Amino acid sequence: MRIGSVTYVKISSHMDNIVGKEKDLLRTRHNNKLRDLRVPVDNSDLKNKLVFNYSYRALTKGEESLLSHGWKYAINTKTLNSLNVKTDMEYMYYCMERNSLINKSNILKVKSMLNEFGHSIIRRRKSDIPNLSYEEIQAIETLLNDKSLVISKVDKGNAVVVLNKEDYLEKEYSVLEDKRVFKLLNDDPTDEREKQFIAFLLKLKNKNLITNDDYKRMRPDTGSRTPEAYFLVKIHKKDLPVRPIISSYDSYNYRTAKYLAELLSPAMKDGRSYLKDTFHFVDKIRENKNISGIMFSLDVSSLFTSVPLDKSIELAMIKIRQYHPKWKIDDKNLRELFYFCTKRTNFIFDHKNYDQVNGVSMGSPLAPVMANLFMNEIEKEIDNYGGKKPDLYLRYVDDVFAVIHGTQKDIHGLLKFRNKLDTRIKFTVEVQNQNKLSFLDVMVERLNNEELITYTTELK
Repeated sequence: MRIGSVTYVKISSHMDNIVGKEKDLLRTRHNNKLRDLRVPVDNSDLKNKLVFNYSYRALTKGEESLLSHGWKYAINTKTLNSLNVKTDMEYMYYCMERNSLINKSNILKVKSMLNEFGHSIIRRRKSDIPNLSYEEIQAIETLLNDKSLVISKVDKGNAVVVLNKEDYLEKEYSVLEDKRVFKLLNDDPTDEREKQFIAFLLKLKNKNLITNDDYKRMRPDTGSRTPEAYFLVKIHKKDLPVRPIISSYDSYNYRTAKYLAELLSPAMKDGRSYLKDTFHFVDKIRENKNISGIMFSLDVSSLFTSVPLDKSIELAMIKIRQYHPKWKIDDKNLRELFYFCTKRTNFIFDHKNYDQVNGVSMGSPLAPVMANLFMNEIEKEIDNYGGKKPDLYLRYVDDVFAVIHGTQKDIHGLLKFRNKLDTRIKFTVEVQNQNKLSFLDVMVERLNNEELITYTTELK
């Protein structure tokens, strides 16, 4: 079937305009990412860096290929709806006719051409899962049916880790058996705590200690969800320890924890070493790209479960008074509000009920805020250190990046001093190797022994 050249040019121009706008949008988005992180374009062997198999079973090529797509890969599980395709073609024809893109003499030809185009799309899209190979589709079934394996996210990055379920549970229970942090319960206290908490908030409102808006923001809906614990594997650490995460969304104290975190958010920036995120870190490195010295990083071992809760609550209360002096709630009731959001955080794991009685629950909106407040406080002691201090010191919650104009002996002297400040907070150190040091999702490299550059390591 043929159409006139003028009509063809108009249709082609219209389609090119639509496609061009989408391409420009995608190009701008990706260029911004490349500019911000200076990502190298060499993506060779990228998939091999995404899957870490520590189980007894070797993965098939299909299984490894499936997992190497990563957690963000969207599998298309829907069959193409032929009615939607036909409707879209009709709408496109209507738009062309309305905008005078078709000569009247060619209306029927164009309509027929669009119908044929729609039918060709339907014929090509018969597969239920078109963006996976046959081997990958088979791998979904084999991995789901293999109850001896656990497939999990890693603690940092976008990689996938495969473990024996028995080993995974052993690591998890080794964390939960710490009676200083966790307490095994006989039953689920969620319903009772929800009632107590609503009554407490109502009392505060009736005494005009909180406003009606405060009450509405903090009050949970009835029938709150019991938080569930899961664990992320630290593949960058020896013996593959795990980090507990308590998914607290829709729990009885979630709204209040989120509200308190918002009130405390201005205090997050009080620390001299504060980093907001990876992009903030990259900006800081650019500002200090010519700084000389040895790069090293410090990492707090299990910060969230090690933070002394009572001390952190007192620090948080001080900051609320500082930034929100008009809030009427007294110290006793404010402390009780924090207790409900921290010490009374119960969760379920492997059909067992627990309380977290110390530390802060990673997964709660309050956790990074309170951990950060505590770290800000103990970092003030660096001023009292008599040895050589870092020339650059940046921290994102429990991860520290530093540059010191000294020796490795100076670094270990600082490490020893930091580990004496609080017996519960222990740092480990990593020193640059071949002028490179990984921090967060970024690799920092000293180029030609001069300036520092950064590039992403997110998928590694």
